[in-house]
Amino acid sequence: MIYFADTYAEAVNKERKLVDYCLTSEENDEDRNQHRSHYNTKQLDVSPPPTFNQEPQTLIQLNNVSYNAYKDYRAMIDEPIPIIPEPSYSLEPREQPEALYELDDNFEIDAQNTPSGRNSNDQELLKRISGQVAQLLTLVNSMDDRLRRLEHKLNVQPRLLPEEDNIPKLPFKTIQELKIFETDYSDNLHNAMVNRVSLVSGKDMRTCIFNQLSDVLAPEVGHLCSWAGRNNNYSIQNTVITKILLDATRKNFPETKKNEFENVVKDWLKAGNQRYKRALQKQP
Repeated sequence: MIYFADTYAEAVNKERKLVDYCLTSEENDEDRNQHRSHYNTKQLDVSPPPTFNQEPQTLIQLNNVSYNAYKDYRAMIDEPIPIIPEPSYSLEPREQPEALYELDDNFEIDAQNTPSGRNSNDQELLKRISGQVAQLLTLVNSMDDRLRRLEHKLNVQPRLLPEEDNIPKLPFKTIQELKIFETDYSDNLHNAMVNRVSLVSGKDMRTCIFNQLSDVLAPEVGHLCSWAGRNNNYSIQNTVITKILLDATRKNFPETKKNEFENVVKDWLKAGNQRYKRALQKQP
C-alpha cells in the first residue's frame, strides 16, 4: 500500500492506524499492547529531518556522509573570495631593447667583437648567421647578373635614375657626338654611364668587352676609330669613353686587368672595317 501525506507527522499517524488495523481480533489485548508499545518506542520521534542550523554532533549521529558534505559546503561559503586586481594597460610605447649586435660590411666574428659573457654557443650561432648572409649576397649578385643578361637579350631598356636623365642616346653614330660627350663629361655622368653600359655583359671578359663596344659605338663610328690614332683615325686611348668601358667591364668581371682590357679593345677596333661593310650590306 502506498500513501502520500503532506507532513511527516501525518504520515506517522497514518502508519499507527495501519498497525492497529493489522492487529486483528485473533490477538488478545495483551499482545496488542505489546505491539503498540514496541512501535511507539521505535517511532517516538516524529520531528522533521534536521537542517543545517542544528549542531554538527546531531548530524554526525544521523549521517556522517551528510555531515562531511555539510562541512565542505560551509567551508566553501565561509572562505573569502579573492579579488584579482585588473591589469593596468598603458598606451605609451614600450621601451625597445638595444640591438645586441651592429653588423656592417666588414663584420667578422671573433673573440674581440663578441659581447662579454657570451658562451661558445652564441659565437657559433653568429658564425652560422654570417655565413648564411654571405651565401645570400652571393646568390643575389648572381641573380642580378642573370637578369641583366636577360634584359640585354630581350632589348629591355633599363630604368634610368634621376641622375641618368642626361645620358646620351647610345650608340654614338658620329665622331662629333663623341667629342660633344667628352666636353660635357662630369663625375655624375661618368657613374650614370658606367651603370648603363654595365648592363651589357657576356659569358667571359672578352665577350663582355666586345658587346659593350658594340653597344656604345655604331659601325659607322667604330671603323673611324683606332687605339693610338693611326691613319688619321680618332684615338680613343685616353678618352672618357674608354674609362667608362673599363669600369663597366670590371663591374661584371672585377679581376679585369687594364692591359688585358686594352688588348681586347684593339682587337675589336681592327675588325671595324669588316663590321661597317656588313652593316652596309644589311641596309635595304
